[in-house]
Amino acid sequence: MTPSVRSKAEERFARKAQRDQEVVQENAMAARKIAEKIDRLRALRLARAASDRESAARAAAGKVRPPNRKAPGLTADASGHGA
Repeated sequence: MTPSVRSKAEERFARKAQRDQEVVQENAMAARKIAEKIDRLRALRLARAASDRESAARAAAGKVRPPNRKAPGLTADASGHGA
């Protein structure tokens, strides 16, 4: 090879190596963005699930009556049939 052909080949090789490095960096940045998005969505999903569980627990607690509790108005005195 003559020096000019060799130097041109080295320049092309250097440009290709530079471009390869840029592509690797772009791919890494894209993967990082995707991972951040997944983490954000996972956190939102878990927060929503926790909120739903709390709401369901509150709703269930409000619907369930404690045992041995009589409904208002059903006592012997209130019905007029008592002593």
